[in-house]
Amino acid sequence: MLSLKTALKLSLLPLMLASSTSVFAVPPLEPITKNPNYILNGNQRSNVVQGVGNKILDVASSSTYQLYHYLGDDAEYAFRFKRVTIANEQYTGNSADIDGYIFFELWYIIDGSEVKDGQFKMMQISSFGPSQYSNAIHVIKMDRDEKRVYEFDLGIDSQNRLFTIRNDHDVNYFTPSETHKKYVSFREKHPEMVF
Repeated sequence: MLSLKTALKLSLLPLMLASSTSVFAVPPLEPITKNPNYILNGNQRSNVVQGVGNKILDVASSSTYQLYHYLGDDAEYAFRFKRVTIANEQYTGNSADIDGYIFFELWYIIDGSEVKDGQFKMMQISSFGPSQYSNAIHVIKMDRDEKRVYEFDLGIDSQNRLFTIRNDHDVNYFTPSETHKKYVSFREKHPEMVF
């Protein structure tokens, strides 16, 4: 079983890589353009881009998992998206804080391992707002675990291919799947080692 520290590091890896330029750049299959209506630091919410947001969530949740692999990395990253409704009576803070947001649960599993350890969990409540890119949304974490903050841009193209966007020349495509890689323990991988 992974230690909490190792699991936390691994859990952040796909989201950190999704939002940073890397040597593993994948050029987009279709040109990515800037969103002319994007307002930097505009605090715009989901309802501003509800049409494209709903379309992206429909594609993202159309299969049980969305898988991807980074170039040069054997690990499989499996994401699962599920819409949720958060009513004002479920939220204990100021209801204005959640007005205009559309929420979804985001799970991620690395090489078949969904780590569950005390407070640590792989599922996060997320939402979205406008992205600086066209046909994309900017995903943000909405729950109160401040230790694992993430943001990334999620887009689709004319063929409904789902991808994360690092910049307009560097993307990572998802593959829809009903299953993900089976978890294999260190002991199973290395039976020759004595414990």
